[in-house]
Amino acid sequence: MELALLLARLLLSAVFLLAGIGKLGDPKGAIQGLKDFGLPGALARPLSLLLCVGEIATAVALVPLAGAWYGACAALGLLGIFVLAIGITLARGRNPDCHCFGQLHSAPVGWKTLVRNGILIALAGWLVFRGPGQVGPSLWAHLASAGENERKFFIIGGCVMAFLTFRALRRKEPAEESAESESEFDLGWETNEKETNVQEVVAKRKEHSPELQKILEVGMGWPIGTRAPEFALPTLAGETRSLQSLREEGKTICIVFSSPYCESCRAILPQLNAWMQEYDRSLNIILISRGGTKENVAKLKDFEASRVLLQPGFEHSEAYGVSATPAALLVDTEGVIQSRLAIGRDEIKQLISSVAKPPSIEAQSS
Repeated sequence: MELALLLARLLLSAVFLLAGIGKLGDPKGAIQGLKDFGLPGALARPLSLLLCVGEIATAVALVPLAGAWYGACAALGLLGIFVLAIGITLARGRNPDCHCFGQLHSAPVGWKTLVRNGILIALAGWLVFRGPGQVGPSLWAHLASAGENERKFFIIGGCVMAFLTFRALRRKEPAEESAESESEFDLGWETNEKETNVQEVVAKRKEHSPELQKILEVGMGWPIGTRAPEFALPTLAGETRSLQSLREEGKTICIVFSSPYCESCRAILPQLNAWMQEYDRSLNIILISRGGTKENVAKLKDFEASRVLLQPGFEHSEAYGVSATPAALLVDTEGVIQSRLAIGRDEIKQLISSVAKPPSIEAQSS
């Protein structure tokens, strides 16, 4: 029992230490993660730093016996907040990347995230329930009396933690811009400069309108009537399609943003494929998916290859103010946004059904 309590403390400490240090090593990702959960940009930056400090302080408090119970209380509180935020987000049909461990690991939240946090909550609750002074032995006293094999186990564990901590703190070198992520934007304001970096263009345009900046920061997309950002992206078939080429087809465009790692996206794919075929004459439904061909071809093999566009990361999603997938919006043949951002299967279904005409109605009208 005493060893189990000690191991529970050390596991919680390791998780919070890696989470806190990971966020410090990836500050942009940590801030973006909070924005994706709905926090305004003005609050995301200071709260991100506060969260890092809180997680590291919790990790440190869990190790010595004198502060272990208080560390367990802090861990229980933080985990409870995380579970509540994730639950509300999932209930709204959103699956943003959690950026839980910075560069070590980042994936869209889902039921696995809730299960993982549930196990950690159970461990923290066990320690809190036992009360101060009843949360296991002192680490150093236990190591002094431990056998040779047990000491080796703790030494190996310490080496693994040191390696993971180093990895969490090591920042990635900035990647070179690929041709796939380059595009010149027209967001409705005149400009004389020749710009090709998607995020730089959007950032400069947002300076012209604080209201638009607030809208994009909370992931609600551009307002109706705004000129849609241009793009030129490769398809699953290897050809390049742009917003301009889609507009020239003479149909309203429905852009659906997806990710091969998003469970909600996978759930809507069969219905989305059916809509593409059913409403093809009145609506041009296009899927913009994160990643390359390798990540998408298996999951999207039933789709017409020319209707699946690939973005290397999130640059074009961010340009459209999208922070969660699946999400969709309408663009008319003039390149103007005609709908608010629809997030989740139900909203996307409602958006498409509001403008698409089934073949029978088209035949009658013609």
